[in-house]
Amino acid sequence: MPDDTTYLVRVGDAEVGPVTLDQIRRGMEAGKIPQHAQAKRVGTNSWISVAALNNPPPAHPSPPSEPSWSGLAVSDPAAPARPLPPPKSPPRGTPGGPGSGVAEPAPATHNPAAQMSAVKVPPQSVPSTTAAPASPQRSKAGLVACAIAAIAIICCVAALVLRSQAVRTGKAAVDDLRQDLSKAEGKLGDTRKLLETARATLATTQTNLKKITTELETARTEIKRLKQTPRYFFTEALSKAKASDDDYGDEKAIAAFQVVVDRYPEDPLAKVAKTRIGELKERIEGRAKKLKKAQAKVRKLIRICKTATERARKAHSSGIRFNMYNQIDMNSALAASRRGEKHQERAKKAKKKASKLLKTVPDPDGKLAEKVGKCDGTD
Repeated sequence: MPDDTTYLVRVGDAEVGPVTLDQIRRGMEAGKIPQHAQAKRVGTNSWISVAALNNPPPAHPSPPSEPSWSGLAVSDPAAPARPLPPPKSPPRGTPGGPGSGVAEPAPATHNPAAQMSAVKVPPQSVPSTTAAPASPQRSKAGLVACAIAAIAIICCVAALVLRSQAVRTGKAAVDDLRQDLSKAEGKLGDTRKLLETARATLATTQTNLKKITTELETARTEIKRLKQTPRYFFTEALSKAKASDDDYGDEKAIAAFQVVVDRYPEDPLAKVAKTRIGELKERIEGRAKKLKKAQAKVRKLIRICKTATERARKAHSSGIRFNMYNQIDMNSALAASRRGEKHQERAKKAKKKASKLLKTVPDPDGKLAEKVGKCDGTD
């Protein structure tokens, strides 16, 4: 049964209608109604896209007349426009109908072709002149969409399969890692046990080593006691005396010979030890005399340096005299300055000679070097 619902079609600011749904579909197939046009049912205010109304048309025994889309056409403007069917007359006996005795009003002119021809589509609203795709093309597009959807589903399934495989692989890897970790923990426990055993063994070894060291010291002491004969002590003292080249070494050798004399006074080696003690004491005294003699020259030079320095100071002080005008006597000051310079030069030479001599003279406590540095009052 044909659909008698009528619509208004709007393109931009232009409206055409009322027209039927079938007329809208045919106008779209002929390219006279653009795809972006809007339509609404007569008596409503809801505009929708004509594409939403473009369903496959129902079968008609004879195609209805086509309205003129001259005002909306975007292609084939010479296509003939079919007039709309005339409005139905009211039944007989009704007001305005035949036989009612009332004159019928003049029928309102309702010509959609004239309305559509008067509507002009704005240039920016006119789509391309390409005709709307036919039904086979829409079917082909549907098949392509189905194929794309199928491919997307296949891709999703493949992704899920890969993810499942990755999860299985990851679980297997985690299980392997856990097994390796368990093995490593087992080996670590064994290593700790071995370490504890090694520590215990080391402690035992250290204890035994201490015992052996103590026994060794005891044995050395016993051997030394067994060797404590006059010849043993005399040999030790003699070796110390030969190795000594200063007072400290000679004193140690004297103490070693004195042990022989004190422990074994009746032994012949005791007399020899006394003789050696006397020789060492003479060597110490000779070294002291030699040192004193060498240091005496340094001390003499130090005294000369100090005396010359003191005389130079007195010479400078005595040269400061004032005349009757209470002014410094320059002649006296110059003469005193010359005398002071001579004494300073003498002190300088004595200090230089003492410093040079001190390099060859022993100075155990460093006191001589200190006196030499301060003899002229400059250090």
